[in-house]
Amino acid sequence: MFELRKEADFYYENSDWKNSSKCFSNIIKQDKSPQVYIKLVKSKIKEGQTDSAKSILKEAIELYPRGYNFYRLLGSLFYDEQNWFEAIIYFEKYCKIANNKARSEVLQKLKASKENIRKHLLNSEPNINKKNKEKLSFNTGLISITYDDGRLNNYQFAYPLHKKHKVPATFFVITDRLFDNKLYKNFLSLSDAYEVSNFGIEISSHTASHDGTRLTEMDISKLDYELKSSQNLLKEKLNIYTKSLAIPYSKYNKQVLSHASKYYENIRIDGNKFNHPTNDKTLLVYSHPVRNTTTFEDIKKLIDQAATEKTWLVLMLHGVHDKQQKGAYDCDVATLEKNSFIYFIAR
Repeated sequence: MFELRKEADFYYENSDWKNSSKCFSNIIKQDKSPQVYIKLVKSKIKEGQTDSAKSILKEAIELYPRGYNFYRLLGSLFYDEQNWFEAIIYFEKYCKIANNKARSEVLQKLKASKENIRKHLLNSEPNINKKNKEKLSFNTGLISITYDDGRLNNYQFAYPLHKKHKVPATFFVITDRLFDNKLYKNFLSLSDAYEVSNFGIEISSHTASHDGTRLTEMDISKLDYELKSSQNLLKEKLNIYTKSLAIPYSKYNKQVLSHASKYYENIRIDGNKFNHPTNDKTLLVYSHPVRNTTTFEDIKKLIDQAATEKTWLVLMLHGVHDKQQKGAYDCDVATLEKNSFIYFIAR
């Protein structure tokens, strides 16, 4: 092994990328140190084998999830291919881990990637599926799982379970917070939203700022900003054309509903009610809030009732935590995983 490593380093230092790549490919079978991964990847890149380099970097990330240089190199490969979304995903992960050690050129590439996405989406023609206006007939109950605010713990704990069991969900996001670096540690980033959307999680609006002011207390100008700006940001940044809104605090009046109906077809509130499966007579979609006192048995009873009565059950969740619950509307991951109502629904 010592002689092979010496030979590999010789080829590497003399820019003989083909032989360097060959040697480090053999070394990596026994020595999976970060240094060997870096030299193998750089040799593959110089050799023109970028797809192989990407696969090796993803393997390295599995072994060293805090190895920020792996994210930097992978982001750069996607950046060079003008795959802006993937570049953003890995550059943002690099920045989160590297923190104040982040290289200025990476920050510039991250900024450029976001700008290129913005330009692309603004120049793209929308691909909107027209809503089927025919009355649908259902002979079964329906269940929707929704999460409010776009919290990072939804991505960390809920999303993997939905992905594992192939159960869809809706994340109602506060769009201003997708683009505020100061809040990335608590809320979804643009790349997080892009990733879950690609899996099939619906991304919809929970207004633009959700700043504590009820929609019922706003003047028309502020109300219009909260409703329209949120929808436009999802369209421009993620190419998502949402027609669904979750009203903060479920507080509304005639003015709010009238204004919201200009932009949205479905408006989710609480109410602890079931909905007709087609919901074709009203804008409002009622939901059952999941609180920190809600048990798996409570949720199972609601699911069984929806199945028996052939109605539409919408569950409203907020934060999901791996430790003690932190708020009245938060639940712990055991409610989702150990008791596994997501698995129960998947069956």
